[in-house]
Amino acid sequence: MRKKKSVFFPVSLFFIVAWFCGFIQPAAGETLNCKSESKIDVDHMDSLLLKPPKNFMYGDMKRVGSVSCDKEEPAKFFRCQTYVRTENGGMTQGITVLTFKDSSKIVMRYSQSQRPDPEKKVNWIYDATGEILNGNGRFEGIQGSVSISGKDLADIYRTEIQEMTITYTLPSK
Repeated sequence: MRKKKSVFFPVSLFFIVAWFCGFIQPAAGETLNCKSESKIDVDHMDSLLLKPPKNFMYGDMKRVGSVSCDKEEPAKFFRCQTYVRTENGGMTQGITVLTFKDSSKIVMRYSQSQRPDPEKKVNWIYDATGEILNGNGRFEGIQGSVSISGKDLADIYRTEIQEMTITYTLPSK
């Protein structure tokens, strides 16, 4: 009778050699929690020509401001967005760019829904989700997603305060 040979040893040896040579790398996802404050730089608001519903508006907007993240130094915040709103809420889509001191950037695309504040303390409350489109510098090759919650204050500058959670991976070097 022949003794069965174990496959465990050669398979284990293969994985150990592959790991040691760097072929198998665990995907290490990281999270960046950020808070931003921005003000409207340009707002092109319009309404439909064909008798729109009450308080219906659409337009595009550019926001500028600053952001601070828990693992990074402060960064510049830039956003271009388009929106459609009624008095009951609306939808916004846009691109956000975070630029850090060393000129590294993270570019994100998002889609948000907004609603009026029931307590009337701020103009709008919103939630958004999105994806990372690109990065450069130390964020070259970045991939991931973003979730955002925020509020549009009732001040003359329509200041926006938001919290972002950026979940990402970077390619191994």
